[in-house]
Amino acid sequence: MGSKKTTSKIILIFDNITQGLAYFSGILLALITFAIFAEVIVRKLWSYSIIGVVECSEYALVFITFLSASWILKQDAHVKVDLVLGWLKPESRALLNMITSIFGAILCMFIAYKSALIIWDLWQRNLNTVKALELPMAPLHISIFVGCFMLALGFIRRAHGYLIERKSVKGTK
Repeated sequence: MGSKKTTSKIILIFDNITQGLAYFSGILLALITFAIFAEVIVRKLWSYSIIGVVECSEYALVFITFLSASWILKQDAHVKVDLVLGWLKPESRALLNMITSIFGAILCMFIAYKSALIIWDLWQRNLNTVKALELPMAPLHISIFVGCFMLALGFIRRAHGYLIERKSVKGTK
C-alpha cells in the first residue's frame, strides 16, 4: 500500500514540475512577443535597435521548445500520424504505442545524457557566447537537458499506461 502512495506522490511531483515548466514556457513566449513588438516600434519610430532582443528570443525559443515538450506529450497534443493506428486492433495499437514510447524514452535519455556532458564541458571551460550579449553558454544549454529528461520520464509514464491498456484489452477478450 505504501508503494502506491509513494508512486502517486512521485507522479504528482512530476505533473507539477511539468505544469510549472509549461507555465514558464508560456511566460517566456509572452515576454519575447512583447520584446519583439517593442523592438519593432522602437526601430520604426526612432531608428534604434534594442540590443539583445533577437538573441534573447533565440534562446527563449529553445527553452520554450524543450521545457514544454513533456507537457505537450502528457496532453497528447503533439503532431502524430495515426493512419496506421486506425487500422490496428486495440491490443496491437496499445503495443505499438508502448514500443514507440519506449524508443522515445531511450532517445530522450540519450540526448539528456549527451547534453549533460556538453553542459559540464562548457561549465568547466567557462565559455561565453560571442554575440551582442556575452552570456555563459552552460546555463543556456540546461533547458535541453531538463526538457529531454522530463520528456523521457513522460515517455516512460506513457509506455506504462499503454501496457496497462494492453492488459485491460487482453483481459476483456
